[in-house]
Amino acid sequence: MKKLTTTIFAGFLLFIGTFSITQARFTDFTKIPTWAEKSVNLVQEKKIMTGFADGSFQPAKNLNRAEVLTMIFRLKGIDPKKVRVNTARLKFPDVPADAWFAKAVAYATEQGWVKGFPDGNFHPEKEVNKAELAVLLQRVFNLQADEKNPAKFSDVPEDAWFKDAVWALYNNDLVRHKRALKFFPANPVPRAEAAWIFAEILKKPRLMGTSREANYRQIGRARSSHRVAIRRRDLNVNKQGYDIEKAGVYVNVYDKIGEAEMHIGSDWVEVGNVVLENKLKEDVTLDTISFKMMCDTAVGPARNFQLQMLDDKNEKTDIDFPRNGTIFLTDWDKKVRAGEEYKFKVFIKAKDVTGYYSKAGKATVYLSDLRATSLGKNSSGYTIFKKAPIIYKSRNFQDIHFVPTVE
Repeated sequence: MKKLTTTIFAGFLLFIGTFSITQARFTDFTKIPTWAEKSVNLVQEKKIMTGFADGSFQPAKNLNRAEVLTMIFRLKGIDPKKVRVNTARLKFPDVPADAWFAKAVAYATEQGWVKGFPDGNFHPEKEVNKAELAVLLQRVFNLQADEKNPAKFSDVPEDAWFKDAVWALYNNDLVRHKRALKFFPANPVPRAEAAWIFAEILKKPRLMGTSREANYRQIGRARSSHRVAIRRRDLNVNKQGYDIEKAGVYVNVYDKIGEAEMHIGSDWVEVGNVVLENKLKEDVTLDTISFKMMCDTAVGPARNFQLQMLDDKNEKTDIDFPRNGTIFLTDWDKKVRAGEEYKFKVFIKAKDVTGYYSKAGKATVYLSDLRATSLGKNSSGYTIFKKAPIIYKSRNFQDIHFVPTVE
């Protein structure tokens, strides 16, 4: 009987201990979903997400743009008060220079993490939806999508402006319901859901930049005379260090500083520039490049556009560009030597200005794909062509704002 009583008492202490951490921290701990409890504890412990003045966590409260930026700064270990930015130069009328989030917005804008809306405002109080958060996290943490393992959500179509970002989250295990049929991109992000995502990021040394240099030889070294199997998870890229740089062609898209504005009669409008870095030990040939554009409904020219690539040798390449869709430039045949770069600026203009919608709006433009080949040797020592690995560091150009007026 004494042993039974001791067992019951120990179980009771275990039960109390399970809930004491969350209960002690937040007055509304009973409202925190079970699946989010450990995540909430972790983000609170790391001071990523703290409670409110009344002691509550409010797990169902949706995050706005200013709040999300603040939390991401904490994740990155950046103190907004110490960053060197000039808040007086903020272009958003709804972000006063003395606002508590002003420096965070200014720094994030300079880094290309966030952009404003067509009305020129930042809308810090606007709730963030799942698609917007996916794009923000992709930009901040340079998340890479694996095209061989795509996310299969029925509400994330191929031409969606947020498709690559959702895939990147999916491939980096930052989607809670990976087997779900839908992603629900337009849904707001409640604090409990954000806590889960941020906690998962905290667990990934590669994303946090905390892992040391990976020793691949040590991974495969047997500790005894028995053979050791190398499992796929042993080489999980999220557990490797930032200081191990992959060999490949790096894609860097830098959007134009300041708005790219287009109106009736506009000539070429610059949207940004591209730097392709060949970090392989052999020369590469750039074979194919593609760009994608998505226009707001009934804004801008009624017909198609033209896209121009102007490289640092003043060589121009003009191609027709659809209002909504992807344009492929095949047989590009640009050579980039090992260790060198190829740079070019990107301009866009309307192909025909006779038909122009009267509604103001914007278009989103980004580099969607790059294909390249390099020369290598097979096991027999013969020279062969092989596909060059492509590493996307950034893709987005400056949004085009359509102003349907004649100057």
